[in-house]
Formats: sequence, structure tokens, C-alpha cells
Amino acid sequence: MHCFTHPETAALAVCKYCFKAVCAACHRDSPAGSSCSAQCEKEVEEGHQMMTKAKKLYGIGAGQKKISNAVAMYLFFGAGFWGLGLFTTLRQGAFDWTGASIGTLFFVFALFVFYSEKKSGVKC
Repeated sequence: MHCFTHPETAALAVCKYCFKAVCAACHRDSPAGSSCSAQCEKEVEEGHQMMTKAKKLYGIGAGQKKISNAVAMYLFFGAGFWGLGLFTTLRQGAFDWTGASIGTLFFVFALFVFYSEKKSGVKC
């Protein structure tokens, strides 16, 4: 592969933004990746910042949370349905199978997602 700007020179890297091959003279290196120009370097850095923020938001990567947002949501819904079932049971005097069943399904699904994420290493 040869440099996009200098076709006679072998390419050293590929720009992470525009995917043009670049030689040592054109290459601009940054912690976010290789680029071919100041504009591309800015875009690569912005993309890197967005990716870092997204990883923090979703609990992916080096700074992973203990549980993902999905597992927390399923646990929250499970507790909510169990609470609703308990409230209905206390109010009517008969056990509320609907609330307890839906709450239990949410708890089971939370466990399934938690162990699937743990096995795959990807948290959503």
C-alpha cells in the first residue's frame, strides 16, 4: 500500500477518520489514533472522546461497573412488581400471583443477563 499524497512512498499507517494511507511524512500520531491532517486529527480525537464517554455510560471497557444498566433495570422492575404484589396481597387478603410471577420473571431474567454478560465480557 502506498501513501495517498506521495504515491511513490510506502504507507506507514491508515488515517482513522478518512481511511487514506499515509507515509511517515504525512503521518500525525495522537493517543486517539493515526491521522493524515489537522482536520482528521481533530475528528479522530472527538470520536475517541465520544467512544470513551459511551463506554463509561454503558459500563463497557476498563472502567466497568459491577452490574450493567440492563441488570439494574430488570432488578428494579422485579422489585417493583413484587412490591405491587405485596401491596395487593395486604390490601385484598389473598396472594397476588400475577405481581409475584412477573416480579420473579424479571429477577430470573436479570440473573440470566448478568451471567451472560459475565461470560461474554460485554456489558450493555
